[in-house]
Amino acid sequence: MKNKEYSYSEPSIRFIEQILSDIRNGDLLPPKFQRPFIWSNERKIELLNSIRDGIPIGSIMVWRTKDSEVAIYDVLGRFKLNNSNRNLRKEYILDGLQRLSTLFSALNKPDVESLDSEGGLQDYVYFYYNIISKDFFVEKQYFICNEFQMPLNILLDSIGLIKFQRNISKVLSDQSLIEEIVDDLDQLASKFRNYKIPVISIATDDLNLVTETFRKINSQGQVIEDEDMLHALTWSTNYDFNDTISYLRIKHLQSCNWGFIDNDIILKTIKLNLNQNIYKTNAVSLGKAIQKDKEIVEISIYNIKDAIVFCDDVLEIPSVLFLPYTLQLVAIAHLFGQLKLEGKSLTYTRVKIIKSWFWFTSYTEAFSGMSDNDFKKSISELVFSVVNEDVFWSNHKIKYEEFNGKFSYNFRSVKSKRSILNLARLQNEFGKRYLKRSATSLLNEYGKESIRNIFNIGEVLVDPYSGSNIHKTFANKVILSPNEFNGDFREEFFSLNSTHSFIDGFNFSEDATFDFAPLLDSNPFLEKRQEYLQLKESEFSNKTAGWFWENNIFKY
Repeated sequence: MKNKEYSYSEPSIRFIEQILSDIRNGDLLPPKFQRPFIWSNERKIELLNSIRDGIPIGSIMVWRTKDSEVAIYDVLGRFKLNNSNRNLRKEYILDGLQRLSTLFSALNKPDVESLDSEGGLQDYVYFYYNIISKDFFVEKQYFICNEFQMPLNILLDSIGLIKFQRNISKVLSDQSLIEEIVDDLDQLASKFRNYKIPVISIATDDLNLVTETFRKINSQGQVIEDEDMLHALTWSTNYDFNDTISYLRIKHLQSCNWGFIDNDIILKTIKLNLNQNIYKTNAVSLGKAIQKDKEIVEISIYNIKDAIVFCDDVLEIPSVLFLPYTLQLVAIAHLFGQLKLEGKSLTYTRVKIIKSWFWFTSYTEAFSGMSDNDFKKSISELVFSVVNEDVFWSNHKIKYEEFNGKFSYNFRSVKSKRSILNLARLQNEFGKRYLKRSATSLLNEYGKESIRNIFNIGEVLVDPYSGSNIHKTFANKVILSPNEFNGDFREEFFSLNSTHSFIDGFNFSEDATFDFAPLLDSNPFLEKRQEYLQLKESEFSNKTAGWFWENNIFKY
């Protein structure tokens, strides 16, 4: 912590009314690096009950700064905040936003509600107190209360509370009950008015320290994301990082129809293009770099578009969901940016190297557990290889080995995504006479829902002695739309009279013909199909990933 100017204050004690007043007047601000997470109604009620019962709800931490200015929410709950004072004093909520948001929404009675702002933590609920059952409750929309339901936002409004209490005598005749209710409301108001909350202040202009503090003390266990901190740190009256990303995503990526490209991919591409580490580089450093070169954001997103087109057209990847590693998209995007900078075109050799590199990193599972520095080095070597049209891979920990396809299906695994893509290639190649649509287009439209089991549970008899799990492998998978699978496919598969085009279309090898009843004994069929699929995928991996390794000039 040397050379960093900061100080922590001893906790100061503030009353609820004082804190709400600070928020209302714009003296205490909710920063946008706090994610717009909203508590459940049950947690909100629990908080109100704790205050009524005198149970501590924990301290609030605020950040005080003279110079640093970050983006803030202009709406909290249903209410527009007064941010006109932010240039005079900067005090931001670091920890306790959900508690303060709940109390502000429940107890605040402003002149104007804001129900249409796009810049806030909107939470359109209304808080009430049942004076008979003595329970708090919330409603999603405003409704006309009966005489026994008090809007909670008059609790700290002395005049409003007195009016409500006077009205009770008009609807109740039991004087003792009236006195009991009035006394209960007075005590309730007193408990909230006199409730004290410890407030810890950290005074610093060191944004790294603020970021680290937020990560450690966030009471919800909620991790601050880089994009949230970036949005806050790069914000100015004429630049909004989140709005920029949203606009550029629509401008460049939406037409690709390749699935949602999340911010993590975009940020990693920006980091690579700025020659920064994708993991080690923190939001503060990245934010400063973006402020100096805002054009890098659009350049990076356009690079991603070029990478998507390549993955779609050349690699036949249906969507971002089926990438073995999203880092591969980041790497190819960065590569295309570097090729443009050096004025290099995509020659036949360069395309072949990129394809082989993609499958080499997939079949060797190269990026699993790879360090930040090793990843950056591997991307530098990819750029070198493609620019110079000569394969170069120096990481001897990662070598190509013969493909083994005997593993259980798990959509999230790299192995499974490789084999999904292999199955799609085979169906595309051999299924033209039978299939109405390509397997790639089905995967693009239906995602993992188009990957179907040939034999469902209950349709197979598994040998209890062999321990075989072949029904969980790709031998038991086909790619079809849900409607096709439940219709024509199953009817023909179980008919025992399948056509050759049907057998070819789903890669059921010729020696796996239906001279037996599949329903009674599926294992022989699946074992033959597994051998066939493994052979085909092994041939493909040797042709692509194996070629990359064999032509590596740094292999020995």
